[in-house]
Amino acid sequence: MWVTLIGIEMIDQKQLDVIDLLYKSILTPESWSEVLEWINHDVGAFGINMLVGDRIFGELQNVWITESMRPAYSALFEKDYIRYEVPMLERLGQISPMPNLLHSSVIEQAHNQLSTDQLDNSFLQKCLFDNFRIKDRYLTPLHHHASQFDSLCLNFMDTPPQDIEQRLQRCDFYLPHLSNLLNFSRPFLLLQARFNAVLEVLDKLKLGIFLLTEKGEVVDTNRAAEHILDQQDGIAIDLKQRFLINDPDSAQRFSQAVSQVARPDSLDSAERGTTLTVPRKSGGTPLLLEVSAVMHHELPIHAMVMVIDPDQHAVVDTSHFADLFGLTGAEQNICQLLAEGIETCNIAEMRNTGIETLRTQVKSVQMKTGTNDQSELVRLAVSINVPLDD
Repeated sequence: MWVTLIGIEMIDQKQLDVIDLLYKSILTPESWSEVLEWINHDVGAFGINMLVGDRIFGELQNVWITESMRPAYSALFEKDYIRYEVPMLERLGQISPMPNLLHSSVIEQAHNQLSTDQLDNSFLQKCLFDNFRIKDRYLTPLHHHASQFDSLCLNFMDTPPQDIEQRLQRCDFYLPHLSNLLNFSRPFLLLQARFNAVLEVLDKLKLGIFLLTEKGEVVDTNRAAEHILDQQDGIAIDLKQRFLINDPDSAQRFSQAVSQVARPDSLDSAERGTTLTVPRKSGGTPLLLEVSAVMHHELPIHAMVMVIDPDQHAVVDTSHFADLFGLTGAEQNICQLLAEGIETCNIAEMRNTGIETLRTQVKSVQMKTGTNDQSELVRLAVSINVPLDD
């Protein structure tokens, strides 16, 4: 199928399919390599690599590559050759009108005319040709923001110049769309980069974290969350990336909780989060979920779901609570068990204590720590052990 619009170049079905995939992947950067694979297959290059870089936000450094380019990129990183090309990439926006794919030798020459820091990357090109038969590389900036140096690179083997020209023209169609992809996704990429360190710590604490849209679609998770999902026992993510709960009653309460925290006034409200338990098909200890508002002005993220699997022990260490809050030895032990997500009835059984006696001790722990329930106690323990912004 061909689509013809007045004053616009003809677009075929393959291009439409690629664009459809591209815009569906705005909040899933892990799928961008697949987008590049589709573009590479359509264009007919040997391989493609795309870079996102930022002079102000140094943590925002990402690279996506097609499978064919992985061995070459691994070799360049191993030899530390990549750093020699960064100055050229940083100046690319001044050299090339966007979008415009230029040969790497032309860009290097233009760089040397603009800068006193002269480049000679012939050794890098020799490495690519001798080891991977990559002969020609064409690069373009994906926008002209002063602090950002996002770029795309097409790599060719021994391809005739006239064929390369046709393939570059074919690629030109995708450049503005890739630019849009990065512009729309940049806040999310930055948020993701900043969250990664925190999420890694929460992995160690065995706290599963899910970031959701107001419709319940998952846009990011940590490894602990993936581990809980792998058990297929109580919660799941469907093919449309929606957060699912197997138990109907819990699913309804969860949907109401997400809707509640998605309200514009939820961050200013006293009701900033909702806690619920989710039964498991295996009959194991129910999962403990807390849904909290984490609205972001530039991203469609409205809720964070913290999932605690009580069967995973030692979620957090509360041993220092005794000194911080003046807990007795018994209260300290109860505090640790509560932080691990263990239900009060099970704690009473473990401690061989009457349920009313335990409830009195739990109330004492909550009063001394200034918490109202189990999830608040976990949040307190995490905030003390890990420097998170509230």
